[in-house]
Amino acid sequence: MAWINVDYDFYTNTFKGTVIPESAFDRKSVESEAFINKITFGRIHKYDLRPDDLKAVKLSICATAEAVYNLDKHRDIKSENNDGYSVTYVDSGESSRRLRMIEAADIYLADTTLRNRMASYDY
Repeated sequence: MAWINVDYDFYTNTFKGTVIPESAFDRKSVESEAFINKITFGRIHKYDLRPDDLKAVKLSICATAEAVYNLDKHRDIKSENNDGYSVTYVDSGESSRRLRMIEAADIYLADTTLRNRMASYDY
């Protein structure tokens, strides 16, 4: 299995990310890459991707890493109010987390066939 090389330099200079600190990036990007591989039916690790698809995958890993970082940072908080100090906690499970991750990934993967279960991806 070949892992996709998405480093902090790519995140900050190509993706133009500013949300994730460098100390947290590796952990979030590894989790995101595993997730992207899962929702693309293992294709990102199985095939040598075309340059356009590879860039889309790298961008989707960054976007998903940001979603994961924000979800973890604000875990279980639905809303917060500083005036009277009021915090509302959500009762959300993994389905909500998964949906947010898919939404982040699909921004970049939508123009590829990687998410299409019926598409043949042999090349």
